[in-house]
Amino acid sequence: AEVKKSPLTEKISIAGQIAQDANETHNVLAPQAGIVVENTAQLGAIVKKGDVLCRLKVDDQLDPIDVKSPYDGVIIGDFDTVGQKVEKISSLCAIADLSKVWANFDIYEKDIAKVKIGQDITVRSSAYPDQSFEGKIVFVSPRVDETTRTIKIRALIENPAYLLKLGMFVNGE
Repeated sequence: AEVKKSPLTEKISIAGQIAQDANETHNVLAPQAGIVVENTAQLGAIVKKGDVLCRLKVDDQLDPIDVKSPYDGVIIGDFDTVGQKVEKISSLCAIADLSKVWANFDIYEKDIAKVKIGQDITVRSSAYPDQSFEGKIVFVSPRVDETTRTIKIRALIENPAYLLKLGMFVNGE
């Protein structure tokens, strides 16, 4: 084989869990007070901006009004049911953008000097053994857990096909 010059890299294998980025979760509010006459989007459904989530019968209108998704994402909270009366402040559902997810890991104290914000990380899941997911480290805790002698780190992982699920265990490198 031809010899090639490349930088020496050391890899650390770590285990972690997929978590939700709270900043990427949005509640969809009723645009007007009314009664839910149809619920078209169910818990776990992937929706695109503009998809109809439900229909409301409003007192002063003959036809029901469509409540459309203001975001792309996955419905992680479904709060409306057919026949339910809703107000303008009522949350109809919660939508999370899971195209990027957090992965939380514990790094042993002895390895922390090798980990930096902005560093690349590759994540794999036993659910998809032949696929890897790329991301970057976005947080390194300033505190060592006194019991486990580990430091918490967080990575932002690309998840465009929504394959990684919240709470899923993953391995990182």
